[in-house]
Amino acid sequence: MDGNISEQQQVEEIKKWLHENGTSILAGLVIGLSAVFGWRAWDGHRHDTAQQASAAYTQMVNDYKAGNSGVAVLAGDDIIAKYGKTNYATFSALLLAGIKVEMGDTTSAIAHLKWAVTNAQQPELKQLAMLRLARLLLSEKKIDEALQQAEAMDPTQYVPLRAELLGDVYRAKGDSVKARSAYQDALKALAKDTDGLRDSISMKLDAVGGAPVAEQKS
Repeated sequence: MDGNISEQQQVEEIKKWLHENGTSILAGLVIGLSAVFGWRAWDGHRHDTAQQASAAYTQMVNDYKAGNSGVAVLAGDDIIAKYGKTNYATFSALLLAGIKVEMGDTTSAIAHLKWAVTNAQQPELKQLAMLRLARLLLSEKKIDEALQQAEAMDPTQYVPLRAELLGDVYRAKGDSVKARSAYQDALKALAKDTDGLRDSISMKLDAVGGAPVAEQKS
């Protein structure tokens, strides 16, 4: 689908995020000996749960990369059912959505993305799910729903991608003025060219009669 990050890129982004954040432990001052032991017991349980979810998700990714999409789908559903309060459940929902799109089941893909939006434990993951959901809704010609999702996103997250998405939505609605403004915002938010994204957005801007935007220096 036009404008979507590939699922392989998603996997690499998620693995990098996990390496940086997956084992972080909430720090805090606990007063009282009983409270300390209670905290340690709870935190140990949370760590064990995260380890189990991590192992299950890693296997899901490996199954998907090996071409076993059906097995990966079953694994993803199981992760969500067992570890729904972990980040790995959100990662699984995002990957499940991509797999379902590849299978031609966009209804299920939308459902997985909506689950991720509602249940994501990290703001960044919620915004990513919203971005992907809006993209998928737009590809399914559900333009008003796509606009609602895009406008509901945090404007400080995924700034150029959100602005490009808004441009695409406005263009689909036939509003060239708003589309031009959104594409210009997207280009201004790009510090430098990223995998041809600047060229892609520039072509979209040109298609709606917009003037070129100079590349920003970082």
